[in-house]
Amino acid sequence: MNPLFWVSNFLFFLVGFIIVFIGDGDPYFSAMCLAPIPFVLGLIEVFKSRDQGMAELEWTTRHSLQEIILSKTVIVGSFNLLLNLTFTLVFPFFLEDVWLWKLILYWMTPFTVVSAIALIISGVVRNGYGTAIFVLAVWAGISYGIIVTERSNPWLEQIHVFYYILLNIVAVSVLLHQIYRLSKSYVSPVLE
Repeated sequence: MNPLFWVSNFLFFLVGFIIVFIGDGDPYFSAMCLAPIPFVLGLIEVFKSRDQGMAELEWTTRHSLQEIILSKTVIVGSFNLLLNLTFTLVFPFFLEDVWLWKLILYWMTPFTVVSAIALIISGVVRNGYGTAIFVLAVWAGISYGIIVTERSNPWLEQIHVFYYILLNIVAVSVLLHQIYRLSKSYVSPVLE
């Protein structure tokens, strides 16, 4: 994994803290808008060997390509989950009117939904860079739309918690299914 990946992930969360503490931004929407970005960018690292034509070289290693891609996906996802949890757990210590459960729902939902959609798209497009650019552009538009409409109409706060939880369960199921399909999609030509 490229060191730039780790640094850029950390910088996204630093930007979130700056927006909230210095820019007086809303912690819920900062978490919501920033949560899926590092995982989507991490897909570039996950599929870098495939995109650069190095998959055949990785087939010659001791570990199968499935194991390499799955381990990269787990590392990227775990690192981003850890950063999101840190982001979530730090805010209530500095901002007394922030509700932890609400903050968790606001970052977990876009994190799981966008991650699942990004993995689906990466399976179709077969290009980590194209997937990341497309998903990030769409997510930026959606985030902007949510922020603009939220200021005039707090419709996100009126959605019952059950629907957030249901959406997370569906997204995690799709995410796990996509990871399973990803693990089965790369078979070494030596084994065939």
